[in-house]
Amino acid sequence: MDQEYNSIINEINYGVYMSPGDPDEHFTYVNKAMADLLGYENPEELLSCNMRKIFINPLELSNFLDEAQTVGYVKNKHLRLKLKDGSSVWVSHTARVIYDKKFQVKTIYGVVQDITDRRIVKQSFLRSYEKLEHVVEERTRELIEANEKLRKEIEEREIMERKLRYYATTDTMTGVFNRMTGLVFLENQVNIAKRNNTHIVVCFVDIDDLKFINDTYGHKEGDRLIIRVGEILKSVIRESDTICRMGGDEFLIIFPDCQIEQAVKIWERVEIQIKQYNKHTESKYPISFSHGFAEYNPDKNISVQDLIANSDKEMYKMKNIDKHTAIGNL
Repeated sequence: MDQEYNSIINEINYGVYMSPGDPDEHFTYVNKAMADLLGYENPEELLSCNMRKIFINPLELSNFLDEAQTVGYVKNKHLRLKLKDGSSVWVSHTARVIYDKKFQVKTIYGVVQDITDRRIVKQSFLRSYEKLEHVVEERTRELIEANEKLRKEIEEREIMERKLRYYATTDTMTGVFNRMTGLVFLENQVNIAKRNNTHIVVCFVDIDDLKFINDTYGHKEGDRLIIRVGEILKSVIRESDTICRMGGDEFLIIFPDCQIEQAVKIWERVEIQIKQYNKHTESKYPISFSHGFAEYNPDKNISVQDLIANSDKEMYKMKNIDKHTAIGNL
């Protein structure tokens, strides 16, 4: 290598070397940067070494030589080289091969760049990334758990709200509307009837002899009677009709968009159900109750209270005329 070219090569910061194809033969050329990189005092000292000596891993050397022999070059191969003091340095290794006439490796021209700092930064980045990834996974898990907990809390709250709405609007013994909800429903139906010019019928129902049954058979039996009456009423009314328990032994049936003639036909189904029940029941007493109808006519200005009062009066008329509803006597 001429002196001018050698001077230029010695000025660059990358290690440059020339080596025979045999890794056990000494380097034929190294520049100052190569000697400095591997911790030698000068290039002459490094020239007494060979490829095998500076490679830490024999397998890496073998793979490096195989690739160079096969392809003719090696580009940016990251591997470790051994320093004079026995420690190591990570380098990016690029080399090109010169072949002889028999296509055997005659000379290897190599360029070596110290990438230790770069690898330290990369490894630090990878460690930080792994740590961040772990933190993200932990946070994601915590969020999933928190969301699941929140979902369960929302479900429990919705269940509780449904229960509260149920208990606030429903007579828990019979499952029909309670008095307050029934009156609100009736008020709403009256307003609809006013707008649509339709009729409403209400039927006031009073269970006969509930006090006698309570006194004779006990209040639990009286409660069972109230429940059975509610079930019978619910089983025969239309889907659009509504029942509410006014309290004690009294029920109110609301028939929207209905006139008394239609309501009477629906009530006939109630009587059939009562007769069938009394015929086949093993109860110690028959079920009997009194009822009275009242009709809301949009042409007449009548309040909800008056409508209910009218049906109540009709019920008591029936009770006074005939204590029972022609179903059976105690």
